[in-house]
This record gives sequence, C-alpha cells and structure tokens, in this order.
Amino acid sequence: VVSSVPSLASTWLFARMAQFRAENPDIDIDLRVTEALNDYRKEGIDIGVRLGRGGWPGLNAVKLFDEAMTPVCTPAYRDRHNLRMPADLERTVMLRNPWTPWARWFSAVGLSWPEPTTGPKFDDAPLLLRAALDGQGVALGRQWLAIDELRAGRLVAPFDLAVRDDFAYWLVWPTGKNLNPDAARFRDWIESHAAAEEPPCPISIAEAAE
Repeated sequence: VVSSVPSLASTWLFARMAQFRAENPDIDIDLRVTEALNDYRKEGIDIGVRLGRGGWPGLNAVKLFDEAMTPVCTPAYRDRHNLRMPADLERTVMLRNPWTPWARWFSAVGLSWPEPTTGPKFDDAPLLLRAALDGQGVALGRQWLAIDELRAGRLVAPFDLAVRDDFAYWLVWPTGKNLNPDAARFRDWIESHAAAEEPPCPISIAEAAE
C-alpha cells in the first residue's frame, strides 16, 4: 500500500509504475493519492511519498530528489513569442499556481516584477502543466513533474534557469517496524530509479534573493 501526494502520483510516479509492475509481476500496488499526512500504521500504509522538508515524527525518510521550478511551454509557444531571455515573458500569458508563485523566480533572475495578477490560475500542478501543453501560456513548472514532457520535447524550458524549491520529494515509511519483503522491494526500486535519473535538461539553479 503506497500513499503519494497527487502531484507526483499523476506524473513521475505514475509513469514508472508500469515498469515496476513489468519487472515485479508478483506484486500488486494499492496506490492512495492524498495531500493528508496519513497515520501509516492505523491506515495500513506501507510506504509514502511526501513533498516537504523531511523530519516527520514516527517516519523514516529518504530524499528522492530536490525540486526546482523553471518556466515551461510548448516549442511552438516559445518560437511564436521569440522567448530568448527572461524579460521576454512580458509578452506572454503567464499561467499561475498559488503554490509556485512567479515572484521568487523573477527575483532569482534579476527581474523586479510583481507577482502576476492576470492569466489562467490552477491550484493543481499537473493541471498547470496541461494548460502549458495546450499552448495556453508559460507555466512555472516543477521540473520533476514535467520531466517526461520535457524529455519528449512536448514542453521546453526556454531559459534553462530554475530556482530551487524549499521542499523536496521524500520516500517515507514507519519507524520501529520492518517492511514486508514486497514493500521493501518497491522502496528499493523507487529509490534506485530516483537516484539514477538526471534532471530533464541542463539547468543552472539560481537562489532567490532574500
């Protein structure tokens, strides 16, 4: 039984579940998607994937990967708006998400712009990426959620500049309890895959100005 935050469950994790199943046909996964901080023992959850800073009481935590945010759009949108430098965003539609504000990225790349107040707004990160894939504008995307779209060329990061998120993705499981062999196999498989994967494109991590 695996619990995961929705954002990673519907993107990076979902795309890799079929490979795990192909390599481990004797193991079935019960995937439960939630933002809630579950009580793993009470709810019978073996392993979870969380977005945060780690250090949750009663849980072992291994970092899967740090997260960074970078503008993404379709190649056609990039070319149509001739996006070559960050200031070129001025002539675009900037797609918005309350959990990934643009102002921090603006500050990191030297733009003294306020947070956008117009443009489509989505409180779900995968929906934000879908809007970018639909050519509706430029999204400030989490690179690990967009990884497969970027690798396939359906989305591009026109500036190769990202700002590191305060949160990372973590693999967690209860302390003081041995995982059953199937759950341990899944944990080790996911951990090794995360460690082996490179970010989707060469990105210079910029630190936001305080």
